[in-house]
This record gives sequence, C-alpha cells and structure tokens, in this order.
Amino acid sequence: MKGRSALAMVFACTLLAPAGVAWAQDEEEAGEEEAASEEGASEEGASEEGAEASSEEAATEEEAPAAGGRWPRANIARPLTLPKGLINAGGTINGLAKFETFTLGLNGGYGVSDDLEVRLSYGLTLKEFEAKGPLAFEVGYKILRGAAGGKLEVIGRVGTGYDLALEGLAPLVAGAQVQYNISDKLAVVSSGKHLNISLEEASSGVAPAPVVTIRPIFLSLPVGVGYQATPELYAQIDTNIGNIEISDAPTTFIFADFIPLTASFVYNLQPALDITASFGFTDLKNNAGDNITASIGAQYYIGAL
Repeated sequence: MKGRSALAMVFACTLLAPAGVAWAQDEEEAGEEEAASEEGASEEGASEEGAEASSEEAATEEEAPAAGGRWPRANIARPLTLPKGLINAGGTINGLAKFETFTLGLNGGYGVSDDLEVRLSYGLTLKEFEAKGPLAFEVGYKILRGAAGGKLEVIGRVGTGYDLALEGLAPLVAGAQVQYNISDKLAVVSSGKHLNISLEEASSGVAPAPVVTIRPIFLSLPVGVGYQATPELYAQIDTNIGNIEISDAPTTFIFADFIPLTASFVYNLQPALDITASFGFTDLKNNAGDNITASIGAQYYIGAL
C-alpha cells in the first residue's frame, strides 16, 4: 500500500507540474504586462506634461515682444509711430541760405497707443536771435501695419500750427506716410506731407501789377529711398516729384522746374539716443548755391524700448 501511495503521489505531481509552471508563467506575464502598462502610462503622462509645458512656453514666446524690442536700433525696422507710452524729445540746428541763417528746432512726441502718436515742434532763430517762431502740431494714426507680408506700413498724418513771428496760421498739411521694405536693408518711403492747404490768405503779384489775394492749395509727391548700412546707421535720400495745383498754386515737376534733394542720416549711438544729420538743396536746378541746407541734431527716447 505504501508503494502504491508513493507511486500515486509521483503520478499526481507529474500531472500538476506543467499546470503549475503554466500558472507561474501566466502570473509572470501578467506582472510584466501590468508593469509595461504602468510604464506606458507614466511615459504618456510625461509626454502630456512636456506638450503642455511646450504650449505654455510657445504662448509665452508669442506674448513676448519681437526681437529688437518695441523700438529697434535699426531705423528701418522701427514702426512709423511711437509705441504706447514712449516719449521722444530732441533738437536740431539748421543752417539755411548759404548758412547765413541758423535756427534751432525743438521737438517732442508721445505714443498715445501703439497706433496713435502726437508730435509738437517749435523753431527759433539763433543768428540775430529771435525767440518767436513757428509752433507746429501733428497727429499720426496707423492705417496699415504689417501688410504685404509684413513689408508695408501706412500712417495717416495731419498737422498745422501757428507762426508767432508772422502772427499767422501755418498751412494744414495732410497725407499718408508710407514705408515699403524691399529687404531688411532697403526701403521705399514717402513722407506724410501730400496735401497742402493754406489757412491764411496771401498776396500775389507786385505793384504796379494787380495784387490779388490767394489761398494756395496743392498736392505734393514726395518720395525717398532708405538704406540700413549697418545695424546702427541709416541713410535716406528724399526728393519731390512735383506739385500739382488744386487752387492758386503753380504746377511744377522735378527736372523741368526744380530739383529738390536731401540726404539724411540717423546713427543710433545708444538704444535710447539717435544722432541725426542732413545735407541737401531746396532746389538744385535754380541757384543751387543759395539753396543749401544742412542740419545736425539728437533725439532721445524715454520709456520702454
């Protein structure tokens, strides 16, 4: 009996051994699957956290100012209106009429918003000093910015003033200041001084010929080319294609009647300080030597650049 019992136990163990091995393998595989599942979940969570962090980083980068700040050192890259809260103050010494006359122009500007700026300027005579001079006020407002693939900007401008020396209103000047950047170094520009409307009547003619009262109104066609020679140095050449009569003003065109030409330069000595200079002729065609102009000045910016 004992021999049979032992034989039976051996036989039972032989039958149950594969099942035990299989059960152990099943438990081991289940454990590996569970561990893999937990590892996958951890990796997925890490991926989601990474993606979320990347999204937050991207959002932060989008909210941050563009490279170069709100007021880049390169003049060609600057907006045509002062950014919100930025203040500009400066002065220019001008030599006119064979440098027999020198004037000092004081100017200031303020960015009411990123799209709207106001400017104020005042002039006085230095040689044979005269404190009374022209006081001018101008408003600029964004019409287009970043158009044509980020290359085109258009600012509507209107300005007038009062001449304290002559005791009369200055002409109303309005137009669109335009800048189209052909590249990051070259731009085609036009000042915002197109429509000129005289607000004060003037006399035309010399006695004994009839003297008539006029109020000239005309369109100007200013155009220029700007070049960013270095990250700090900007140069620009300006002229006027012509003046077109609307009322009481002669129609004139470049080369046929006159040749105005001015070269101007802006050097950003420090991020908040520009040194400016210009040289030109109000009319290169007629008595050019009597129509030489030159200036040197500085512009300082107060606020977040």
